[in-house]
Amino acid sequence: MRHLGRMIATAILVAATATPVAELLAQPAQVQFAPSSGGGRRVVVGPDGKPVMIPGGAGVPPGASPGRPGRSTPPKKDGEKDKPEKSGDDADKKDGKDDKDDSKVLTRPDKPPMPANPDELKVKPNPDGLIRFNFRYQSWPDVLDWLASISQMNLDWQELPKDFLNLTTQRDYTIVETRDLLNRHLLARGFTMLEVGEDLSVVAVAKLNPAMVPRIRAEDLDGLAAQQPYKFVKVSFALDWLLADQAAKELEPMLSSNGKLVSLTNTNRLEGMDAAINLREIYALLQQEQSGSGESPLVSEFVLVNARAADVLAELETLLGLQSKKAPTTSMSSSQMRAMQQQQMQMAQQMAQQRGGQPAPTPAKKEAPVNLVVNKRKNSILAHAPPDKMAIIAQAIEALDVRPDRSDSLLAKPNQVEIYRLNNLDPAALAKTLEDLGDLQPTTHLDVDETNKALIVYGSIIDQAMIRQLVLRLDGNSRHFEVVRLRRLAADYVAGTIEFMMVGEEEKKEQPRYFDFYSSRYGSQNKKNENTDKFRVDADVQNNMLLLWA
Repeated sequence: MRHLGRMIATAILVAATATPVAELLAQPAQVQFAPSSGGGRRVVVGPDGKPVMIPGGAGVPPGASPGRPGRSTPPKKDGEKDKPEKSGDDADKKDGKDDKDDSKVLTRPDKPPMPANPDELKVKPNPDGLIRFNFRYQSWPDVLDWLASISQMNLDWQELPKDFLNLTTQRDYTIVETRDLLNRHLLARGFTMLEVGEDLSVVAVAKLNPAMVPRIRAEDLDGLAAQQPYKFVKVSFALDWLLADQAAKELEPMLSSNGKLVSLTNTNRLEGMDAAINLREIYALLQQEQSGSGESPLVSEFVLVNARAADVLAELETLLGLQSKKAPTTSMSSSQMRAMQQQQMQMAQQMAQQRGGQPAPTPAKKEAPVNLVVNKRKNSILAHAPPDKMAIIAQAIEALDVRPDRSDSLLAKPNQVEIYRLNNLDPAALAKTLEDLGDLQPTTHLDVDETNKALIVYGSIIDQAMIRQLVLRLDGNSRHFEVVRLRRLAADYVAGTIEFMMVGEEEKKEQPRYFDFYSSRYGSQNKKNENTDKFRVDADVQNNMLLLWA
């Protein structure tokens, strides 16, 4: 009876209101739910603002949450527990909208917002060959057909951009400039326009055959970039001292997204393919780096002031690890070479089997050679090396070429010139010995006088003292004066016999007929070439003694 009364009351209320309950349930945006004091009824606020009592469960739309306007929850399944409601950020991420998506990027639509005007493609060049156009929402097939028509060329394409073109010119363009202007927009979309004879081909850069790209000389890039800056071409760059693989990595950021730069290691060249304006910038940079004003020349010379170049060269070879590479070479026959190669191949196969058939590791990259030469005349080192090695060489020479720490005050005195006349030693041999083993200062210079058999030295006092001491030890007086007293034999007879046996007969010299200036000059030169330090013997008849210079 109690439930029957409630149903009758509800029917009376529904009949009294002007809006049916079904219509109220159909408008969730205008309905608010509030919890009621009873367990089986709900209070519904209608569009007119008046509360309406409905039975429990009848007035709650499926998925609606009482007391939470505007929120809906899916119906629960059997045995399913209540899940906590997510916040607004979590709900947005669930719908696929997070901070990492491209919601902030505006993408151009493929379809134009309005149809294009076909009259825009009817424009023709004027009698001077110039043209001005205004394209709005024109498709690429229509634009390229128009370009081929005014260029009097055949159009060929397999793929084209699927968007449209908006391009308005403010001045008159030639047909060549028009093609370059449209090629600029094609390159921005990953396509390019190539002129092959009478054909105008449009291809995707990713599927481009390099043989179709026209090749030009690097010297012609400047003129081409001034007329057709966006023409797609390929160029070969010759390198002097730059390394191709390193230059390709450094110059790669200067290319466009459509460009390619390949290093040819064996010929040390760069093969580039891109728009002419980009390749021109690369060529200008290569010219600047490889010119005389570049950072690294082909060969660098390091003049030493305080250290000997030969000693510094040995230190540099140790630092750069060049001594191990200079192993003594032995002559090997062809059969020995083949046997060695076969042995190496067998060792490689054994190593591959031990690794379980895995591929052999890639060999280490071959480094550029480093060559060092000593210039003795200038006490300098000539270096030919890659830029990274050249920097190490320069820094090492700067550290090694320092003034020696000598407390001797004689070093402060200026250099002097001394002449050492030799009796027995060869001056050229003595000079070579001093240069190799004398440990002279770099500023000490040696000169040989073969005519006077002398050694001329320009150097410090310490070097002069060392050379003088060496000369006194190795080169004494060649002859001494001796007196021999005779007892039975006559001195003149003995002197004549000794002179005949040791010296021999003297050559007779013809006296010139005319003693003029020239004969006296020639005679003085001959006297200079004669050796005056000869064996001599004379007799003292009165005291019966021999006088010897021997």
